[in-house]
Amino acid sequence: KLSSKFSTTFKINSKESDIKINFPTPLLLDGKLNYEIGLSWFSTYNSIYNINDLNNIFMISKKIFEITSGAYDISKISEEMNKIICKALGKEVDPKNLQFELIPNLTIGKCLMKNKEDIIFEKGLASVLGFKSDFTYKKGEHLGENNMNISSISDINIESDIIDNSYVNKGNNLISSNILYSFPTNTIPFGYKLIERMTTPIYLPLITNTISRIRIRIVDQNQKIIPFNGEE
Repeated sequence: KLSSKFSTTFKINSKESDIKINFPTPLLLDGKLNYEIGLSWFSTYNSIYNINDLNNIFMISKKIFEITSGAYDISKISEEMNKIICKALGKEVDPKNLQFELIPNLTIGKCLMKNKEDIIFEKGLASVLGFKSDFTYKKGEHLGENNMNISSISDINIESDIIDNSYVNKGNNLISSNILYSFPTNTIPFGYKLIERMTTPIYLPLITNTISRIRIRIVDQNQKIIPFNGEE
């Protein structure tokens, strides 16, 4: 059993975003005392893809094509799609004669598309670029109907299943959650080291007096697991 003077540090390393740690010997806490836990620091590489197998599909001439998973801005998506289309048509990539081009208008948050072939976006890619899904855009110029959504992840939330007194809003209501710490994404460029170090950790109460396992999840604002693509 742990005394009132007890404190300890857990250092957890993993390449997964859903981490389950089992204790060979459970930690027994004094039931007469209140215990809290806080996050001191979090570190990984920004290896979050905004294009993956859920939002990388489009169609030309009834053939399905896929953009390679990765971290893209609009110009890189445009470049990659132009390469794919040129290859499908048996043409050389010519910067002076693009078969496909996306031009972001940051003033209005929408994207202008110039396409020399009819094109259809599946739902995921349509959402990223701001166009309608399963709709045939004839060759020509088209302004996206919706705003661009280049990244669907705005928050990185670190959850623990042994805490209490954490809340998030759902509409106008607050609901309980397992969030131990939260911070925004895109604070550093893709591929750079991401370090969140808490000068003064926020401590939250434990919900148990016996700790035999801890589950840590790294999720987005919709509680979906964030894959870091093999980075620890």
